[in-house]
Amino acid sequence: MVFTNLPPNFSEEEEALRLKYAKLRKKKKTLQALKAAKPEKEQVKDQPIKRTAESADDAKEQVKKLLKSGAIRIQEKHEKHNFKRSRILEKKLQDPEKSTTAVGFQPFSATHPEEEREDKAEDFERRPRGRMRGLYENFVKGERLDSNDERRERPERDKEPPKKGHTVYVRGFGISEDILRKAFSNIGTIVNINLEASRHCGFVTFDKMESADLAIQEVNGGMIEGVQMQVSMARRQPSFDQVNQDPSSTSWSSIASSNSQKGSHKDKRDIVEYDENIF
Repeated sequence: MVFTNLPPNFSEEEEALRLKYAKLRKKKKTLQALKAAKPEKEQVKDQPIKRTAESADDAKEQVKKLLKSGAIRIQEKHEKHNFKRSRILEKKLQDPEKSTTAVGFQPFSATHPEEEREDKAEDFERRPRGRMRGLYENFVKGERLDSNDERRERPERDKEPPKKGHTVYVRGFGISEDILRKAFSNIGTIVNINLEASRHCGFVTFDKMESADLAIQEVNGGMIEGVQMQVSMARRQPSFDQVNQDPSSTSWSSIASSNSQKGSHKDKRDIVEYDENIF
């Protein structure tokens, strides 16, 4: 037999456990008390009561009986199937003698406004009414007018004298400076050749206008070293002085810059001076 001696007092750990269990019991009791004190959820009184199909049929029969007895009357609605008229038109139809003009001061006139309206209406009826033109006819007429204007402008352009100058414009696929010199060296003295290889064109400047005209007549449409030449007078003709300048050293850029008129304008007005200070 084994005998155990239990101490009369609790140890520190046992005392702490005892206090914890006491607290838990208190909390449990308070929770139970709160659950028991909660009131039950009140049923919503405003919810409509669902009626069965039998009750709906009974209600219909009761309404039919009341209608037959005359206790209930149903108002009949008359639906309108036409458009509403404006109130202004209704007022005119009701009071045709009443004028819709605003009341106020009116200047004196020998004639009555109603008589003037009647005269205007008679004049409008007497006028001859032309035929209304459609949208297509208006567009067609505009095209015809444009074509007529172009035809009128063409003869005016044709009447203008052809341009004259020292420089000709040459175009041809695969053109080079050697081909240009070979083509135009026999025609006259060449002052300058400006070649634009990327655009397959160039400009040839002669010392005389007659040489430029002769170049257009002889070389235009010709074939030189497999290149078909298209020669025409250049639109912009540079101005240069053959006597004062050396033709070989003059470049195309210097000839073009000599044609610039920037800063050439001079103001010929006289300055007016006042002795007294007006302001």
